[in-house]
Amino acid sequence: MTGTEPLQDDPRHEARIGTSCREHAIALAAVDAARHLEAPVVLVITWSGFSACLVSSHRLPAPIFAVTTEPETYRQLAAAWGVRPLLAREREVSYESLGAFGKRAILEARTGREGDSIVLTSGVPVP
Repeated sequence: MTGTEPLQDDPRHEARIGTSCREHAIALAAVDAARHLEAPVVLVITWSGFSACLVSSHRLPAPIFAVTTEPETYRQLAAAWGVRPLLAREREVSYESLGAFGKRAILEARTGREGDSIVLTSGVPVP
């Protein structure tokens, strides 16, 4: 593969119900980055849990920490393969604050260490 082929020509591309080409491409890029960097963890900021489940569908060896502010999503993500849901009760809900919350949780869980490369992706549209 040269990187110029259409996504549908990539043998790793499988039809996943409810995914747009954009959503699938972002999840696949996060998965590829995690594999190439040998990242100890993938951090996903998600409102509905969809992005975390899409990344999970690729069955990475690294755990997926999924940060959400929604209690229902937090409960649902507990059943997703390889996903460790995190419920953020941050007053400031921003990419930066939720990312920092997730990074602290990764360090506290000893899944990653200071200076490790992690992959962070978000399914939440940033205004």
